Amino acid sequence: MLSCLDDQEIKTILRKQMLDAYTVSTIKNADQLLADLRLVRKRGYAVDNEETEIGLRCVGAPIRDYTGNMVGALSVAAPSARLPEKNIPVIGRMVMSIAEEISDKLGYEPPQILKVR
Repeated sequence: MLSCLDDQEIKTILRKQMLDAYTVSTIKNADQLLADLRLVRKRGYAVDNEETEIGLRCVGAPIRDYTGNMVGALSVAAPSARLPEKNIPVIGRMVMSIAEEISDKLGYEPPQILKVR
């Protein structure tokens, strides 16, 4: 959900909220978080790779309404043994595709990308 905010909004939130470490994989500082969120924005889905709980992976994507605002998210969580890292990109694309279908039903229209010739 943070990936839908700009970096300045995230920094404002982080000044008021500490990043708690739940596992050795937890993102522990603002720079790591901002770098991860840039990656999330680029690929279109987020990954929790045992950051909250050892042995659990989660892949999620935003759901947007007709205004373009994020109103929810769709995620898949599974034990790490059943969701190996090599399968994350495939699951990520599936989750993102379904989240896009839901967003479409809510009236979301993605911005048109202009091609320069």
